[in-house]
Amino acid sequence: MLNLLLSFLLQIYSVSVSNGYSQTRQNFMIDSSNVRSLGRYTYDGALSSFIISDTIEYVCSGAGLYILNISNPALPLKLNEIQTFDIIFNYSYDSCFLLTAMNKGGVVLYNISDPVNPILVSQYITPDLALGVHFVNRTAFVAAYTSGLRIIDYSNPFVPVEIGNFMSGNIDAMDVCVQGNYAYLANGIYGFKIINIANPSTPWEVSSYLPSQISRARDIYIKDDTFAFVTWGEVTGTWSGVTIFNVANPAQMLLLNSISAIYPMEVDIQNKNIYIAADKVKIVNISDPSNPILLSELNIRGRFLSLSSSLLCLSIADSIYPYRTKHLYINILNPSNPIIVGSYLDFPASVKGIAVKDGYCFVSSLGDGLKIFDISSPQNPVLVAQTDSAIHDRIFIYDTFAFLPTNARYGGGIGCILKIINIANPTIPREVGRMSGNFIADFVFVKETLACLSIGTNLLIINYANPTQMQIITQISNPSSKTYNSFIDGNVLYIAEGQAGLRIVNIANPSNPQELGRFTATGWTFTDVAVRFPYAYIADGWLRIVDISNPSNIFELSHTPSRYGSWELWLDQNKVYLTDGWAGLKIVNIDNPMNPIESGFYITPGSAEDVYVANEKIYVADLRGFLALEQFNSKIMESSVPKFTTQHKIKITPQQITGLFFIEYTVNCTGNIILDVLDTLGRIKKIIKKEQAKTGSYQLNLDISDLPAGVYFVRLKQGNEQIVERIVIVK
Repeated sequence: MLNLLLSFLLQIYSVSVSNGYSQTRQNFMIDSSNVRSLGRYTYDGALSSFIISDTIEYVCSGAGLYILNISNPALPLKLNEIQTFDIIFNYSYDSCFLLTAMNKGGVVLYNISDPVNPILVSQYITPDLALGVHFVNRTAFVAAYTSGLRIIDYSNPFVPVEIGNFMSGNIDAMDVCVQGNYAYLANGIYGFKIINIANPSTPWEVSSYLPSQISRARDIYIKDDTFAFVTWGEVTGTWSGVTIFNVANPAQMLLLNSISAIYPMEVDIQNKNIYIAADKVKIVNISDPSNPILLSELNIRGRFLSLSSSLLCLSIADSIYPYRTKHLYINILNPSNPIIVGSYLDFPASVKGIAVKDGYCFVSSLGDGLKIFDISSPQNPVLVAQTDSAIHDRIFIYDTFAFLPTNARYGGGIGCILKIINIANPTIPREVGRMSGNFIADFVFVKETLACLSIGTNLLIINYANPTQMQIITQISNPSSKTYNSFIDGNVLYIAEGQAGLRIVNIANPSNPQELGRFTATGWTFTDVAVRFPYAYIADGWLRIVDISNPSNIFELSHTPSRYGSWELWLDQNKVYLTDGWAGLKIVNIDNPMNPIESGFYITPGSAEDVYVANEKIYVADLRGFLALEQFNSKIMESSVPKFTTQHKIKITPQQITGLFFIEYTVNCTGNIILDVLDTLGRIKKIIKKEQAKTGSYQLNLDISDLPAGVYFVRLKQGNEQIVERIVIVK
């Protein structure tokens, strides 16, 4: 039997672009409920890049778009940096327009008449992640992951309109290249497809190729309207390389040969050579595509690349900072002897931890040490201080100290497992203590003079009363699983020990800890815990609430399904805030511990890793930066979200006996409608109706008992209008 919680959500709103043009657009991706963003500061490593001229290069990163002068590649100079909606995975430009495939941000158009100062023109949200794009004659062809190939008309660049799509068969669209009347689609694990786009409103498949070994078609390049070069890889333990096809007759593509390469990410072609970013960077002569000849090879793992007449610009994983990327400039005037002539490393690292105190936000990252921001205005965070370049997974603030678990094997923290920073004056942070070691420390919890530091399968209990001479009091081992977060309540220590579950320990005498009890849930990994006696709240892919009043007899009261996988949590009054990775932030009301109810969510641009709540504001670290959010109730939402002038209505009533849902909806004017069911990422799970409907009221029964438990949305869409009804299915 299905039980449902219903709430109404209007997904139409107004967006103003930088030139003042105000437009109404539809947000296909269901990105929030009862939570709104106050501000965001983004940064992450370098990814793709493209060269606008021999002197100007754009480098895409989580921070947005870096604009570099590369006239002297030995000393590249940053000219500008613009914040973007999300990370840019791909790009294409036509005349003075640059179109970017921006992951969750859809496709975003910029005017680059002045290449140093791009101007935002418009944004179009695709049904799923925008991963690849080709812009031809004011028409965009977008590889939109599970929503296939989307064809968007930019005749009016301020108001892009979708005019066609291809979703036939299995879809895993990663990249697209267009030549003439054909779109060549790198279709992920479902291979390589050629699609006829002579009539963009009705694209159809001409031919396809699927290798005998499982792999993933990721990138594609078409040369001379005759040859297709497709990269394969990204699936662990499977075949990878670059295949070469003759596509002169698209209906009968011919496999000519392949180039061996381990996990190739991207290719580009110049003159008679193909450049491959892979486990090793390769330059191959393809004068005769059926007989490629290796010219040179660099023992560098390349991620993304672009070419000018004399330079290969390459994003690579840095050997000193493995979680960061840097940009190399390689002279290719002689492709048989490429020479590295310069590099650029000033890209910030991924954000992992966050804490807030007295109007300042403290952010730990994988290679940028500790960054401190003034957040007196959450809409405009200001960086006021930064420590060294160490790799810190998380951060914990206690009193006037910031505690930073440190990766002792890489970066600026070599030989150190814990740093203590005095933040009495946040604008002048000062290191006052460090503990030596050769391990990777992940999490820390601090209470009074004790710091509990997780290192692999062990938890160290440290006395830091004298930060300059920290002492390990004892070590609690967990040989069966990794140790994650811990929590101290009084004299009791609670440890999330991964698949070994929750361990409760008496630390009245820290040098002689005594185990009081354990709780496990078979098959689940406990990653975080918070306590408000007599209950413990556990993140393990769910929010699990257990009764700990008797540690020798712990029992579960309830749990609530997570949309993705809960990792970190914050316990605050009557709510628990959970980070759910790429599914963002989840908020659960715990007024009744026997019946926790999801009261809001926000799908973050990056992977939500850590959360901190202060002064009724929610701060989330999501790898690509940090966000300031706030939750509001439905009454506030109703008054604050702009209304779209429509009389469309939708009402859903569960029928508890049959498991069906009775849907009533009203159409305000005659025209084509779509009534469908979406998941939380905006992906279509079921099409209920797709037809021309006359003005009037309609009724029907819907059976979705075949869908797994979770959050879904029933959407009624007509033209540029849509309304959405949210349902939570519990089986």
